[in-house]
Amino acid sequence: MGHSTLIFADKLLKPFYFIMKWLKCIWPKKTVETDEFVVIKFFGLGSLTRIAYVIENTGIDENKVTIITLKSNRPIIEHLKINAIYIRSSNPFYFAADYFKAIFHVWKKKRVHVFDMERSSNFSGIFRVLLAIRKPSTGFFFKSENKTLGNQHFISLVNKTAMASIAEMFGEKEIEITKADLVSVQTNQVLINVNAGAYLPERMFPLHKYAELVMKLHDSYANWTFLLTGAKAEIDRVAEFIQLLEEGGVNLEKIQNLAGQQNLEEFLATIKGVDLVITNDSGPIHFANYVGSKTVGIWGPTAANIVGYSNSSTMLNLMPDEACSPCFINPKSKVAKACGGQLTCFHNYDVDNMLSKIKEFLEASSKNGIIDSE
Repeated sequence: MGHSTLIFADKLLKPFYFIMKWLKCIWPKKTVETDEFVVIKFFGLGSLTRIAYVIENTGIDENKVTIITLKSNRPIIEHLKINAIYIRSSNPFYFAADYFKAIFHVWKKKRVHVFDMERSSNFSGIFRVLLAIRKPSTGFFFKSENKTLGNQHFISLVNKTAMASIAEMFGEKEIEITKADLVSVQTNQVLINVNAGAYLPERMFPLHKYAELVMKLHDSYANWTFLLTGAKAEIDRVAEFIQLLEEGGVNLEKIQNLAGQQNLEEFLATIKGVDLVITNDSGPIHFANYVGSKTVGIWGPTAANIVGYSNSSTMLNLMPDEACSPCFINPKSKVAKACGGQLTCFHNYDVDNMLSKIKEFLEASSKNGIIDSE
C-alpha cells in the first residue's frame, strides 16, 4: 500500500484517536516502576533496524523489550534477535484475532511501559491507548516540546534525528551513530541498490542518473564487480537498469544480478561480504549501517541528518543542493509538492561531482586496504 493511501486511511481514524486519548486521562491509573518495554512498530524494515541499533548501543536489556509488528517482518526481527509479538495481515480475520490477542497479552503484564514508534499514526495511537490501559505509554508527535497527558507521554520529533528520538523514548539522552570496527573483506565487490519500498517510491534515484554513475565507476575502477540487489517485485526495475548499463558500454561480466534470488539472511550476508554499498534511501542503507559496511547513501526527498546518519569513515551521504530538500519530514509530509512531482533534487545531481566525492571517500579507505582503488 502506498504512502498517500495509508495517510488517507489513517486520517479517517483521527476523531476516534482524539477521543480515546483524552478518555485515558480520566481512567484510573497507577504510578509504578516499569521494568519491561512493549514497542509498537508495524512498518519499516529500516525503522526496526534503527530500534535494534539503539537497544544495542545504549545498554538497554534486549530481553526486556518486545516489539509488536507485522508477521511479514519476522525474518528481520529474528535476525536482529528481538522478542516479538506478530500480527498477521494476510486477511482481516487473522489481523483482528492477533490484534486483540496482543492487547490481552500486554494487559496481563503488571510493570510494562508501552511505546508507540509509528510516528504520529492515529491507528497506532488507538492501539497504544488500548494496550496501555492503566499503564504508562509514550508516543511521538510533531510539536515543538515534549508533553505529558496523565500517564501518557509524547516525545517531540522536531529538530531531532530519528535515532535520538528513539533513544529518548527509552530514557537515553543521545546516541552516537558510528561503526568504528570496519572489517576489510577486500573482495572488490560493490552492492548497488536502485530500489525503494512501495511506501515511498520517490526515494529512488532516477535510473538513467544511477546508470551514468555506475558507468563512470566501472571506467574508474577496473577491478570492481557490481552486485545488483532487489526483491522479487523489483526484478523488472533491475533488468531495466542492466539494459541501461549495457547500452552505456558496461562489461556485463562485471555485473551480477541478485534481484529476486535472495532471502533476507542471504541478502544480509551479501552486505557483510562486499567492500562497498551504494544505495538510495531504503532498507539496505540501514542494514549496511547496522552491520558496519562502508556505505554511500544517495538522498533526495529524505535526508541523512533526519535519520541521524552523519558522514564518517564508514558512510558518505550524497545530498542534493536544493532548498526544498528534504520534503519528506514526517509521514504526513506532501512529498515533491514544491517541484510538482518532478523530484528536481535528484535530477539536478551532477554525476561527475558525485563520482569525485565517492573517490575522495574511498581515498582514505584504500590507504587502509579496505578497497582496491586501482
